Amino acid sequence: MSIPIYGNEKYQVYDSNGATITSQIIPTFVNPGQIDNPDIAPNTLVFPADVDPLGFTTYFIAKLPSFE
Repeated sequence: MSIPIYGNEKYQVYDSNGATITSQIIPTFVNPGQIDNPDIAPNTLVFPADVDPLGFTTYFIAKLPSFE
C-alpha cells in the first residue's frame, strides 16, 4: 500500500487488531519525462497490506509526535 505524505512527519501503521505493521517513508518516484506537477507529494508511506480476493482490510495510520 502506498499513501502520499506531504510533510516530514513520522507515522505508525496498525492493523484492525492494533498490531504494528512495518512501514517506511520513501521519496516519491517522479518520472523525469513526466510533466512537472507541484501537487505531487514529496514522500510516500509504504507498507504491506494483506487483503483477501474481493475482500477488504482496515488499517489505521497514526501521526507520531515530534520531539523537536
